[in-house]
Amino acid sequence: MHFPPIYIADYDCLSPAGHGVTVLLESLFASRTQLHHPTFPQGLLPDEIHDLLSLMSSEKSLKDQDKTSRMGLFLARQMQPGFSTAKESSGVIVGSSRGPTETLEKSWKCFEAGQRLSPVTSPTTTASSLPASLARELAFEGPSFSLSAACSTGLYALIQGVSSLISHLCESVLVGGVEASNTEFTFEMLRAAKVLNSKVVDDFPCRPGHPERSGMVLSEGAALLRLERHRGESQFEIVGWGTATESGTLTGVSDEGKALQLAISRALAIADIDSSAIDIIVGHGAGTRKGDNAELEAYRTMFLEMPALIWHKWCTGHMLGASAALSVMLACEHLKSGKLPPHPYFPEGHPMRLPIEMKSPKIALITSMGFGGSACALLVKNLL
Repeated sequence: MHFPPIYIADYDCLSPAGHGVTVLLESLFASRTQLHHPTFPQGLLPDEIHDLLSLMSSEKSLKDQDKTSRMGLFLARQMQPGFSTAKESSGVIVGSSRGPTETLEKSWKCFEAGQRLSPVTSPTTTASSLPASLARELAFEGPSFSLSAACSTGLYALIQGVSSLISHLCESVLVGGVEASNTEFTFEMLRAAKVLNSKVVDDFPCRPGHPERSGMVLSEGAALLRLERHRGESQFEIVGWGTATESGTLTGVSDEGKALQLAISRALAIADIDSSAIDIIVGHGAGTRKGDNAELEAYRTMFLEMPALIWHKWCTGHMLGASAALSVMLACEHLKSGKLPPHPYFPEGHPMRLPIEMKSPKIALITSMGFGGSACALLVKNLL
């Protein structure tokens, strides 16, 4: 298949490591997890980031906005100078798995208590409040909408951004995911689904691929990328993408990772390359027993020889709708440097415990697997 080239022009993130991809890479290469809690593990933004977000709520236009919108706006303001295309040809496609969680739960408690709801309850508790707030801030007049595909939200947002650019709906688009759902209800819901690790396990509560892993660790964060039809100074091109859906269970994970296999196959077909061309896999790696097994089985089926595999959630936790978008920017950084961080929770002598240095890697595969069966695969090429 032939499509016009789409480029990754810029990116930025918030994670439990702090603001920006550089501080997160420092934690990864220092074998330092950012998952901490006195009673059970979770990933939280640093206090200084929370203070900045709280300060934003003093702005008149943001005082009623959910934390997800403020997190997205924080990054959008950092990235705004890079948007060189006209406002009428720029768009926003940013999603979330859980949406404006804090505002929605707070509003529901007021309703249950018989209190009168604020007039802004409706616009601030809908999923579209996030991209709408970003579009208003940036004064963009192109397409603006939200989507949710559980843990695949970030990649779906990128793929929809690619589609919008190919369709000439816009020339430049801000895409990604934002998540701020560390609430009692969300934790209890994930415990009931039996996917959450509620134990403090040594120094690494989240251990993707480890035989003694005990579940995912919920985290908050945001990851936004700017995609453009024109290369400019971009080093990275999106060359393939694929999606698929499982239909067997509520969680949507088959033992062999059927949907992920199909998503990867479709991405390779669009890129018109063989699986042997992949240098790096930036995997989903949530740390759940069934999910990790299915992911690994999909890779074993798709690759005669496994490329270098990297997981990041042992450091960041699972940022749900933002996690896959974060994986894309980390994939770009790994392609740029040729260096992959270690997985320090594996035992001495295990190959995954060691960092990897590669010579001029060219193509990275980024994958995601979400509740409901949504699987995504994205291929990014290093142009230098």
